[in-house]
Amino acid sequence: MAEFDAHTKTNIPPLTENNYLQWSMRMTAYLCHTSLLKYVTDPPIDLSGAAATAVATKHAEVVHILMSHVSDPVFDMVVTPDIAESPFSIWQNIVARFASSQFGCRT
Repeated sequence: MAEFDAHTKTNIPPLTENNYLQWSMRMTAYLCHTSLLKYVTDPPIDLSGAAATAVATKHAEVVHILMSHVSDPVFDMVVTPDIAESPFSIWQNIVARFASSQFGCRT
């Protein structure tokens, strides 16, 4: 339970359509601090056995963190049932949806 409490006390505001830059900097720093950043920046690889179980646990932790730090409208934009267990895919959707719009250079 202590681990869950730590994740809920991050001081990271929920991601909205207007705060991506601040949110991404805070979230990146938090994930780096907790040694979880690689689960959103590196594509998943096929593993088996204990390694697969350990990575699945980390994926679930990062998915929980991401889903807990986005507003309901943003959640509906970036999380779909087919990627709901993939922190990498959720992160990619967030970046694709918000990164370019924050800098006025939509592609």
